[in-house]
Amino acid sequence: MGIKTVQGHSGSRATDPANNTFSWFEKSLSDYNNACEYLYYWHLDSTLTSAHVQPRRYSYNIYLQSDERNPWAYDKEKCCPSHLDTTGGGSITGKEKLNMVVAQQIADSIQNKLNILVDGGSTG
Repeated sequence: MGIKTVQGHSGSRATDPANNTFSWFEKSLSDYNNACEYLYYWHLDSTLTSAHVQPRRYSYNIYLQSDERNPWAYDKEKCCPSHLDTTGGGSITGKEKLNMVVAQQIADSIQNKLNILVDGGSTG
């Protein structure tokens, strides 16, 4: 099975609903198209925000759910906080960024050596 059949859940915390935002692109099934199992999609009250928290165009097997007890208006920082450790200094993300920088430096060095070997870099 691919996508979870229950997206978000009932509750009064900002992070309880699924908290996706949608494009509202005017094309059939452009917001949510699921050709597999039925799924339940929990969203915040769409009247409390200008963010597109409730899909408009979606497939027949998606059931939209909203919890009246949830008072939150959509705020990306509060409702959909990042769980990536981007503080550097030992984080996986920091190590991956460092590896990318080192790899780019090695590639640049090899390119420079190749340019020197091929007619001093004057071959077109």
